[in-house]
Amino acid sequence: MPSNLVSLRNKPRNKSGGDRPSLLDRKRPFFTGVDRFGANKWATYMSDPFHTLLNLPWWKFIIIFFTTYVLQFCTFALIYLAFPSDCVKGIDGHFAHALWLSSRTASTLGFNEIYPTATCTGGNLVVMLQVICSSLINFIMLGLVFARFSAPFKRANSIQFSKQCTINRHSSGYWALTFRVANVRKHQLLKPEIKALVTAIDSITPSNYVFEYLDVEAIEMQQMNLQLGFPAHVVHVIKPGGPLYNLSLQVSLGS
Repeated sequence: MPSNLVSLRNKPRNKSGGDRPSLLDRKRPFFTGVDRFGANKWATYMSDPFHTLLNLPWWKFIIIFFTTYVLQFCTFALIYLAFPSDCVKGIDGHFAHALWLSSRTASTLGFNEIYPTATCTGGNLVVMLQVICSSLINFIMLGLVFARFSAPFKRANSIQFSKQCTINRHSSGYWALTFRVANVRKHQLLKPEIKALVTAIDSITPSNYVFEYLDVEAIEMQQMNLQLGFPAHVVHVIKPGGPLYNLSLQVSLGS
């Protein structure tokens, strides 16, 4: 047993029943049950905009996606609208015409009746600036969309665990904790790893957790089962010296 961990058998535990802190909440995004407080969330999110956009819910990301392009079109449309008629032909003081020119410039579709004149340096510089800005926005948005589709977050939904675990007699005579893990999709898992972790919550300081890994019987065979598409039977034999040994069922549930 690791020397830097207090034995779970000697750790005070909350009584079973009622609301208890949980490290796992499948009803929340990415299954996290950990709440963070006392930190400036906006400063944290804005300091890393890539991962903020990567982890946003899809509906929020889609709103930001369309809003970014609309703001770009409207911003440059206002700039084109401010130019005199001899610099940008065909706008005639209409915002709709300027917006049409802005969207055409950003998408490089080409001009028709509305176009910037070649002799207007300011108009040409704005067109160049919008082309560069639109290219940068396209690269960022396309990268984010690809990263979101290729991210493994949703892959966790296809890994299903037993709703209940069982405690039964093992062939060695000891009690054994057993549950099943299965991949519900047909896609193969490459080099899956199985780890069982037990936690105990301090009854005095509920935010204080103690962790210990549980030995899993025939772990290599069970990992191979997952890789081949079969369910894995995760079995931990409760032996002397283990964190669950000599614990009653009530105390174990209170952990």
